[in-house]
Amino acid sequence: TNAEGCFKMDTVYVKVLVTRDSVLVPNAFTPDASGKNDIFRIRTINTGIREIRSFRIWDKWGELMYEKEHFDPGAPHGWDGDFRGKKAEAGVYIYRIIVDYIDNFPDEKIGQLLLIR
Repeated sequence: TNAEGCFKMDTVYVKVLVTRDSVLVPNAFTPDASGKNDIFRIRTINTGIREIRSFRIWDKWGELMYEKEHFDPGAPHGWDGDFRGKKAEAGVYIYRIIVDYIDNFPDEKIGQLLLIR
């Protein structure tokens, strides 16, 4: 309000850009205790991620092989290729990852991975 009593208002829009391609998911791993590529884990390259809400892997019959929920994107969680104390069979598995971003919009990644023995 100015000295004459006139009121003025304005609006400023701020657009937050969050890159949705900041989750890197490999397509294969070799859990052979070589020290290289032994664990199937995701990598993140963006600080716009709040948390990994869900990380799940199923076999071709739909049995849940691995599950981890609500963890920091920098944490080294992943599947080592074992299931119930035994080595899982070589083959194709399905993953689903749900990522929560700082803008409160989740993103879902679904794909296939190859376990090589």
